Amino acid sequence: MDANKRLAWWVANRMLRRVAARRGNAVDSQTLFEDLLDAALFGLSLAAKTFRPELGAFSTYAVTVMSGECARLLERSGRKLPPPDIHVVSLSDLIAHEDSDGDALGDLISDPGAEDPADAATRRALPAVLRAAIDKLPEREAEVIRRRFLLGQNLEKIGSALGRSRQRIYQIERQALERLRGILQQGGYAAAADLI
Repeated sequence: MDANKRLAWWVANRMLRRVAARRGNAVDSQTLFEDLLDAALFGLSLAAKTFRPELGAFSTYAVTVMSGECARLLERSGRKLPPPDIHVVSLSDLIAHEDSDGDALGDLISDPGAEDPADAATRRALPAVLRAAIDKLPEREAEVIRRRFLLGQNLEKIGSALGRSRQRIYQIERQALERLRGILQQGGYAAAADLI
């Protein structure tokens, strides 16, 4: 992880430049940079915990997660990032033609429908993190959470299946969600705990 701390610095600096580029954004650059670096380092540790080799290169995955954490920090503090001008285009899909300056057109074409890589990485990592946290719950609580949120059953149906009243299932659900938040926060997944 230490080898990637420079990458965290790079992500924080890139996000700071994007915030400063937005007109009307008064920026205390030193304080904001420190906050962004903290968020990027948190994202780096989160990436280290959730990375799977089949996802590709760790550095690519880590940059995506760190950028997402920095964006969430900025969103919570009320700052807005300017929209990216150009989304990344796959290098294997470059258009062969060149414009008058000699640049490949594929380098200049934006994709307004492209998915934000930070959001995509978070969505890919979150189910595994939540499944692991649910597995740490007592069996009855885990069963209620699985039925309620993974199978989409209502409290009435879960109560019938488990031989409990609707009110008792509601109590078990609330208790399980509180326990899940604690498990996620102990594991360093504060952002995931905020979702519950």
